[in-house]
Amino acid sequence: MILGVVLMGLIALGAIASIVVPLWRTPTQPGVLPAESNLAVWRQEREEILREASNGALSESERELALAELSERAAGEIKTDRAHPRLARRPSRVLAILLGGGLVVFAVVLYAKLGHFDALSGAPLVAAQGAGEEPRANDPRIIAMVDSLTKKLETHPDDLEGWSMLGRSQMVLMHYQEAAQAYAKAVSLAPPDAQLLADYADALAMAQGRRLEGKPADLVMRAVELDPTNLKALELAGTVALSKGDTAVALSYWTKLRQLLPADSDDAREVDAALSNLRARLAQAQTAPGASAAKSPGAPVGTSGAQKSAPRSGAASESVAGQIDVLPALAGKVALNDTVFIFARALPNAPGASKMPLAVLRFAARELPKSFELGDAQAMVPDQKISGQSALVVQARISKSGSAQPASGDLESPPMTVKPGNRGLAIVISQVVP
Repeated sequence: MILGVVLMGLIALGAIASIVVPLWRTPTQPGVLPAESNLAVWRQEREEILREASNGALSESERELALAELSERAAGEIKTDRAHPRLARRPSRVLAILLGGGLVVFAVVLYAKLGHFDALSGAPLVAAQGAGEEPRANDPRIIAMVDSLTKKLETHPDDLEGWSMLGRSQMVLMHYQEAAQAYAKAVSLAPPDAQLLADYADALAMAQGRRLEGKPADLVMRAVELDPTNLKALELAGTVALSKGDTAVALSYWTKLRQLLPADSDDAREVDAALSNLRARLAQAQTAPGASAAKSPGAPVGTSGAQKSAPRSGAASESVAGQIDVLPALAGKVALNDTVFIFARALPNAPGASKMPLAVLRFAARELPKSFELGDAQAMVPDQKISGQSALVVQARISKSGSAQPASGDLESPPMTVKPGNRGLAIVISQVVP
């Protein structure tokens, strides 16, 4: 604590000295009037006028008028400076004393009001907030901002960004019911947006006791359909599956989530731990006495024993592969940090077909042209895979926003229908999304 006080004192003295010392010292030279310091500027302006006149940019009358205006302005400034000689007087030591003392008092009062003296003794600030409570939950600045934003939205109810911000702020304050109401308003104003739906589902689940059943689960699945690569939607989808006892489905969603996370991130390590737990749970369920392939606790919904034991035509039928590139005429529209998505979907008339892709591959546009393979390893749901289809629709898109949802200005390839096992696909990004 003593060391902290000493350091604070030294910093405060340095700050005060930087202001007071220049005021205390007696100048060794008389003050310089602004008009005298502007002399070089006036000369430069005069030379510029003469130069333009010599180049023909100004006529003779224009040159004379410009010089006259410059002379009149300079004379006016000189007259003003002479009428206020106080500009050249030396600084007041009384003012220095008043400023120095005032700064000390102001600093002490301000810190007593906003600071934490307990921090000088090393006491953790979180302890003062109460066990398990987030330090920001009672932040008066956030509360004031939320109140101000709420009043603003009363007069501007169509402010989409305002409602989204209010939802995020209410979540910070742990006002989950209010957050859900704000997100509901934002969702009603916005075009379909995966992130907004996932945020709404999260707030609604917290408001109903951390339970995702019902509407939150529906919102999560809508978000995954809109953007199969949205991190929050994938995380919540895995949680929804786990709450239903669908361990294999949860494993699939979180495996996809793990593929999208930076390898060395804290989030990736947390997901790795969750995946290890899920795999152990599945292995235990499959080896339990009486467990069957058709009705194990981790078996995906809708998967029968006959389907599991059906013969497969080999690893080649589990994927499609080929080369992807951009049409040279559109190459200039592609930025290195744009995101490339390759989607494989079931045929629209296929049994159980949905808008959700069977598999998705994602990488940076800087990797183009690129050889790719898209297969069951990238499946979104375990019981809906490329290997279970007679034919697929494959399409690629370059997203400017990083979202899998198409937007105006994105680039894409025409959809192509292929059979699983095709290894010679040639995808060309050749059109702009209107």
